Amino acid sequence: MLWAAPNALAAAFGLIHGLGFSNYLRELLGQQSRPVLELLAFNVGVELGQVLIVSVILALGALLLRGFGVARRDWVLAVSGAALGVAALLLLQQKYA
Repeated sequence: MLWAAPNALAAAFGLIHGLGFSNYLRELLGQQSRPVLELLAFNVGVELGQVLIVSVILALGALLLRGFGVARRDWVLAVSGAALGVAALLLLQQKYA
């Protein structure tokens, strides 16, 4: 079921978040800007960046797991620890910025 409660909630939150960001973007860029086009270009860039990062991590994981015989548990712990470290740094930067 596509519009189950969690999906509908995520869609509503995304819409509200996007509208608030578009108003901020319009103030930032001026009234003559086209926020829909600029938001679309921004989001496509963000998504492409995320796909690139995930692809690199998956390729590195395949190489390490199959090529070098690294244990799956060790790989999962290393990637999870790296994600935790990045999240902690971002959290600290927001708190003290």
